[in-house]
Amino acid sequence: MSAVGVPGPEPAGLRSRAWGASPGLFTLEAVSGVGLRLLVLLGVAAALLSRALAPALPGTAAGLDRWIGVSRALGAVASAHFFVLGSMVLVWLAVASLAESRLPTVVRVVALPFSFTVIVIAVAAVVSTIEPRWLLWLGASSGLVAVASAPRALAAGPSRAAGLVLLIAGLSAFVEILARALALRAGERALAGWFWGAQVIATLAFALELVALLLVALWVGGRRPWGTAVGAAVVAAVAVATTAAGVRGLGVDAHPIEVFLARALGELTRHPRPLVPLTMLHALEVARYALVLAAILVPARAPTSAAALALALLAVGSTDVPACAVMLAIAALVGPLGAVHHAGPQGPVRAPSLASAAAAPGAPGEPSSTAGQDEPAPGSPEAAGPPLAAPGAEPSPSARPE
Repeated sequence: MSAVGVPGPEPAGLRSRAWGASPGLFTLEAVSGVGLRLLVLLGVAAALLSRALAPALPGTAAGLDRWIGVSRALGAVASAHFFVLGSMVLVWLAVASLAESRLPTVVRVVALPFSFTVIVIAVAAVVSTIEPRWLLWLGASSGLVAVASAPRALAAGPSRAAGLVLLIAGLSAFVEILARALALRAGERALAGWFWGAQVIATLAFALELVALLLVALWVGGRRPWGTAVGAAVVAAVAVATTAAGVRGLGVDAHPIEVFLARALGELTRHPRPLVPLTMLHALEVARYALVLAAILVPARAPTSAAALALALLAVGSTDVPACAVMLAIAALVGPLGAVHHAGPQGPVRAPSLASAAAAPGAPGEPSSTAGQDEPAPGSPEAAGPPLAAPGAEPSPSARPE
């Protein structure tokens, strides 16, 4: 503020920091909390209805025509709602990332264009049939956003687990792209060796997903060893029971429910199939959805980290699916924005510059105006300062401004 009371120009660095940190329209607070939890639950419902329930019902038993139609309608409605809401949230977060000056430059540069690339390809895949190579570009775009955003999420303690899972999910997306590209080329040219190589690469992606699953399980348990043990036992029991029922559903005299579980788990299995037993793949899928529900429903230390972990775990290994690519892109932007949000609005305290230190009274190397004079004693008239002038009196020449 100037001497006449008019606000002076604000420093450029302070102005940019305040613009990036101040709450506005495009901020994480506008979509965090309950909104992100509901979005994750809608994504779980859309994935289970459209990828497991609706494809598994036909052929399970006779007389299910009505239920087949209902399941397809519910899957279409849930998928459409998630895709529209998820695309809106992704655009919001991409603009918020671009406006947040405390994010690294690479995140701000990558967030907006590649998030829009995910939305454009996903919309094209939803409304019409596109070539498989465009689906590979869809997975690559979401994986790039995840890999670029992971370091900033890793830098903050509350979002470190989300950063690790985002990094694993991004790397897994590129590994899955390579495996599927080899599988497509092997199918076009009937090359058995290439297809085996695609399965080997898919096995590496399966290992990355297993690591992500363990990280989410440890984060959900936190520092409660008994809770972690009980939760792990419950998830393992559900996974083993569902997988065992699915294996029995492959038999001739299986119960219709077991047949349904076998078909649903088969629909959730990725292709090309990794070189691991089928029961392990089915157990991983069951544990994935159980941990996603646990991460989003159990009271968490950081709601934004819980949403990022849940969305990344849902999307890992399936980024060529439009809804899953949108999930990973949203998780990749929620992670670093949550880290910045937990860091506080002011950011790190900067040390004073050399110029300001030299201009300060009594700075080293510059003689002070009071050098060589004795300090006034506390309580003395000199320490109290000059007496105030009477109202209307003429100021002395020494007090008159230049």
